[in-house]
Amino acid sequence: MRLKLSNGVDYIEEEGILRFPNSAVAVCVSDDGHLLLVRQFRQLHQRETLEIPGGRQEGNESEIENAARELLEEAGVRGTRPELIASVDLDFSASAHVTHVVKFHAVEEGCEDGRFETVSVSLKRAMQMIAEGEITHAPTIIAITWEVLGWKA
Repeated sequence: MRLKLSNGVDYIEEEGILRFPNSAVAVCVSDDGHLLLVRQFRQLHQRETLEIPGGRQEGNESEIENAARELLEEAGVRGTRPELIASVDLDFSASAHVTHVVKFHAVEEGCEDGRFETVSVSLKRAMQMIAEGEITHAPTIIAITWEVLGWKA
């Protein structure tokens, strides 16, 4: 069964598996250890979330191009020195979808207006927000954990 959602994306359900486009998220941590998040309303859950910028791949764009575009569209900043740090399968049991986590080592602010309010939080506060259930977006949790542990790609 092919479904077209209100955002124009085709999702295909076959034999209980949901197939939809891969996506990328953009991790930006400042020199003083603050993470760039965006606040957005998620219709499905009927609440606002705090997440790292990201979204589905379009056309033939690479993971890095995808993350850079989403960062600019959602937060209004351009990332520099991108690095693919992980590609994750979020739910093997119900979907065929990979999210690529891309770290930008610096950002150029004020490029344009992003679609969402941006929020800067320390990595320590971000870990507290995960523990308190304020941050629940899986790719964001992966990115925060990656940064806190100091892992390198």
